Amino acid sequence: MAESVELDPVDLHLLRLLQNDARTTYRDLAAQVGVAPSTCLDRVARLRRAGVILGHRLQLDPARLGRGLQALLSVQVRPHRRELVGPFVERIRALPESRTVFHLTARTTTWCMWRWRTWRICNGWFWTSSRRSGRWPASRRG
Repeated sequence: MAESVELDPVDLHLLRLLQNDARTTYRDLAAQVGVAPSTCLDRVARLRRAGVILGHRLQLDPARLGRGLQALLSVQVRPHRRELVGPFVERIRALPESRTVFHLTARTTTWCMWRWRTWRICNGWFWTSSRRSGRWPASRRG
């Protein structure tokens, strides 16, 4: 486990501001926190070196990309066997509509987070795909 880092109120304020907008300039950060820009730069650099700040992330608007609908689906793989579950999860992860796949060891085997343009497309895609013989392990009865 990684060592924790001592953070004072200025560090915490900087981190909170950077979480909201990682592109904020050091001058603006310094003004909001109440320190000199050089102090702000030094503190952010120290937080990076210490591994507190791991990187920056790009956040996209799914609706503007034509994927405004998000759905969390529960999928049961039947029969529940390792040789069926593994390939199913990998196939789901490879699909462009798939955002996240959670595989749990329970009756409800897999949770899949998807994004589509509309519910109609989601519903049509899912039911068409799941009915194809041999396409999904879930379509087999065991």
